[in-house]
Amino acid sequence: MALVSCDECKAQISDQSLQCPHCGAPRKVQAPVKRSNKALNIVLAVIVTPILIIWAIWGIAIIKESSMTPEERRIASAARAEGDAPYDARNFCERMVIASLKAPGTAKLQDKTMVIQKRENGEFVIGGQVDAQNSFGAMLRNTFVCTVKRGATGQLELALPISMTN
Repeated sequence: MALVSCDECKAQISDQSLQCPHCGAPRKVQAPVKRSNKALNIVLAVIVTPILIIWAIWGIAIIKESSMTPEERRIASAARAEGDAPYDARNFCERMVIASLKAPGTAKLQDKTMVIQKRENGEFVIGGQVDAQNSFGAMLRNTFVCTVKRGATGQLELALPISMTN
């Protein structure tokens, strides 16, 4: 507790009192100076946010790869080595499978079951599972096999009809 001068009568009063006990004048209390941390917050946001985003993406990639079986890792590694061709074939097959369903809007492809094999003639055989509603509205899991090749014009096409079983 310190002593300060009253603004009116100049008497010494406590810094804790709200008014002067001598003259009754209200004491002008200065609000504590609040420091702005706005600049610090902006710097932290600019530095920390990208680090957190990179860390999250890296963590998701590690989790996804650690959940793969050794066979799935081998296939994914071989597919990456061949460039985009296996992924193009897979995407084409997925579109064809979804288009062949009774209720294509309900389709949910099961990524973990997707298998891609490349034959010596350049065809890709893609197998997997898809969940979709049948004509009665019940969700069913279908297993499919799709063989994809490049046509004469370089466009992907089905080499064989899609084989689908429940």
